[in-house]
Amino acid sequence: MSCCITATLVHDDIIDKSAVRRGRPTVNDVWGEDKAVLFGDYLFAKAAQFCASTGNLRVIKLFSQTLAAISSGELNQAFDAFNLEQTHEHYLDRISNKTASLFVLATESGAILSQAPERSVKALRDYGYNLGIAFQIVDDILDFTGTEEELGKPLGSDLDQGTLTLPAMLLLERYPEDNPIKRFFQNWGELENKKQVIELIRDSPIVQECYDIAADYCAKACQNLNLLPDNGVSQVLMDLAGYIGTRRN
Repeated sequence: MSCCITATLVHDDIIDKSAVRRGRPTVNDVWGEDKAVLFGDYLFAKAAQFCASTGNLRVIKLFSQTLAAISSGELNQAFDAFNLEQTHEHYLDRISNKTASLFVLATESGAILSQAPERSVKALRDYGYNLGIAFQIVDDILDFTGTEEELGKPLGSDLDQGTLTLPAMLLLERYPEDNPIKRFFQNWGELENKKQVIELIRDSPIVQECYDIAADYCAKACQNLNLLPDNGVSQVLMDLAGYIGTRRN
């Protein structure tokens, strides 16, 4: 699983042309894009090898479906870059594919390989999906509210890529006519507009609204954990959801 996650991050940095992740140089910055692509492919291949070694066809199929979902999410993001007409449904579909699918791969395949009953498999699949959505929403909040030291990358990185996230969508809805996001997309590179977007989001109720939405998904993630065996695992999963829904870095 770790190989798969790392591979997606390597490829994501290539697509976004990111030079820094978590305060450290990215693979593409150190080795170049061509070698980074090959390294990401190598990690995906190793993940597939580990997956195949389980001998479980259901898990192998889930792994391949996840790779297809991630690729679909990245393609949709690329084709929708700088498109101001995106809806909340577009956003949810994109992060479902790009992020939530990875969480589902971890939780559902773990349940399958442990030979859990089907109701537990479904409960953990739902947990992974909703937790993944919440994680990405909070990540998108932090792109505006964090610091470069905490995030290890420049603030407003999504705007630089022309990607509309939930906070930006809510800002567009509040100021449909004169909006700094529109100005930034139309005149890419004018950093004053980007700075204004960050300040407006930080100083508005949008941040709390997004945290509230993430909290709802965390609650959905936990609502069927009572179906799992009473061995302490459910509490750990609930604690994880509580952390993800409120994290500030």
